[in-house]
Amino acid sequence: MSTAKNSPRPMLTHLGIHVSDLEPMVAFYQRVLGLTITDRGRGRSLPEDMVFLSSSPDIHHQLLLCTGRKSAIEHNHINQISFRVESLEEMQEIARRLASEDVSLMMQLDHGNAWSIYFKDLENNTVELYAESPWYVPQPYGRKFDILDPAEETRAATRKFAEEQEGFKPCEDWAKEMKEEMGVDS
Repeated sequence: MSTAKNSPRPMLTHLGIHVSDLEPMVAFYQRVLGLTITDRGRGRSLPEDMVFLSSSPDIHHQLLLCTGRKSAIEHNHINQISFRVESLEEMQEIARRLASEDVSLMMQLDHGNAWSIYFKDLENNTVELYAESPWYVPQPYGRKFDILDPAEETRAATRKFAEEQEGFKPCEDWAKEMKEEMGVDS
């Protein structure tokens, strides 16, 4: 079901999560993903300590860490916290940083339309780091790959496997179709 033309289109811009131990979590996201603290303080209407983090000077915050996480929970309702980087090479750099932090990768998946690595933060939240590919492949789609393989080899392998999938197309074609579906002009 598509939204009517000219109706409001909310855009997801950031995620806030409750944490048990604020400062180690802030330090983790600063060290591992290079996020910068943009603000911090204690809320008035929500009396909890908050730290706002971003990787962009144009975006006040992409991640909000807020005290108040209750004791250990049986099931975390957050599936993943996802961060995009510009290239496979940037992902490789962060993957090496994760290894130096003794953070193990849970999965490394080639989704056809993106390459992703998944890992756990200090409070067991799943974090996804991904770089987009220029191709569209219907989702869900995933095959294992090694983030430390040469980037050009990974790109070539992705294109080969993606082209074999029904529905494969360049991302520009998919985006054009979505604009039409959503009733968005250019």
